[in-house]
Amino acid sequence: MNIALTLITAFVTGALTKIVDLHHDNNLKLPYNLNMILGGFYGFLIALLISFVPEVAPLWIGGIIGVVALRKIDAEGHYVGLASTLFFVSLFGIPELNTFFLAAFTIFSCFDEFFASKQGESLVKNKHLKKILSLRPFLEVSALIISVFTGVWVIWLSILLFDIAYILADRFGQKHVKIEWVEI
Repeated sequence: MNIALTLITAFVTGALTKIVDLHHDNNLKLPYNLNMILGGFYGFLIALLISFVPEVAPLWIGGIIGVVALRKIDAEGHYVGLASTLFFVSLFGIPELNTFFLAAFTIFSCFDEFFASKQGESLVKNKHLKKILSLRPFLEVSALIISVFTGVWVIWLSILLFDIAYILADRFGQKHVKIEWVEI
């Protein structure tokens, strides 16, 4: 997969992930089947990134391990996304992985998810630090550091574009969360 397609895929994945979140967390009115389809589609896109872009595979696998390990998958659409990822990765295969990067991304994903949780938040007293940690910076910063040291910028850019799309979808969704979608 070329770099442009990789980055577009990461961006679309971020937006779809947040739309599934908004449906579950903020009552965004989506037809149930559409929410499941969106989850399945973003899972398919993640599988493409893992299977066909070996440079970013440790990042995406580590991110998934982090959310699963800290039990952050809390919506049916996300379960469908996870199942879709696992199904398509088993179909497409996993490239050879840099195990150091995989371990680092897994650890930092766990840090992100822990400090974004109520339990993690309660440990941080400084309100500015709490705000920073709510943005889940560890995975993105670790990707930036690894990209700087390796010169493989697609690693950092893929998580950056995922996060940008996730934030944009959140802002759009928060403004329009009361929109009623027509049942299909």
